[in-house]
Amino acid sequence: MPIAGKDAMTFVNQHFTSKQIRNYAVSDLRAFPGPALLAPWPELQKTWALYLKWAALSKANHDYASANGTAFRNPVKFFYTEAPKPANLAEFSGSDLTEALAPTLVSSRGDGVKEAELKGVGQCEYFADLAYGNMKMRSPAGRPGPIVRKVAVPMHNWVLANGGADDAEVVCIDYWLFAMGVPAASCVCLQPKYAFEFDRAKIKTLKIYDPVSGTETVRVELPPLKKG
Repeated sequence: MPIAGKDAMTFVNQHFTSKQIRNYAVSDLRAFPGPALLAPWPELQKTWALYLKWAALSKANHDYASANGTAFRNPVKFFYTEAPKPANLAEFSGSDLTEALAPTLVSSRGDGVKEAELKGVGQCEYFADLAYGNMKMRSPAGRPGPIVRKVAVPMHNWVLANGGADDAEVVCIDYWLFAMGVPAASCVCLQPKYAFEFDRAKIKTLKIYDPVSGTETVRVELPPLKKG
């Protein structure tokens, strides 16, 4: 049974325990650069720097290569400088993020130099599985909890909490966007604030978890979200 959106949001915030993914490289950044424009410029530059560092490391050392995603046993600290923010950034699309706007990896601290730590790598399916795992938690005895779904459309995976509720009461949990540097207010949030909007008819439920009964169903087909 659906619960109030504010209670679903409280549940999600309590279990949003993977904030370290902000220090993960997004392995498909160059294939899908557009969403990075939803991040503030300094965060976009950090996202890009993490990607560049990972790309260089994975070519030289297979310990840092991954087809889907992984946390690294040995995180890597590194330094970079930001490229100047374009004055017309608001007009950009993903194809405008050319190498001329990329951050520069440098070898040491200095004026204007930023420090980052690369802790892992992933793409949207990996991040969705991580989010689903975070949210797949039993409710305390006698208390309701939101139904949790791992969902997908072609080319993207994310998680919904409070399945069966109207849009305004559903929480979207998109760790891929969070790893991109998009603020949590637009990617771990109630549906009306979510950065993306998908055709409901194309959303498929891959897994569903009931926190009250503790039961899970894999590869289920459910009606699309209600429009509130």
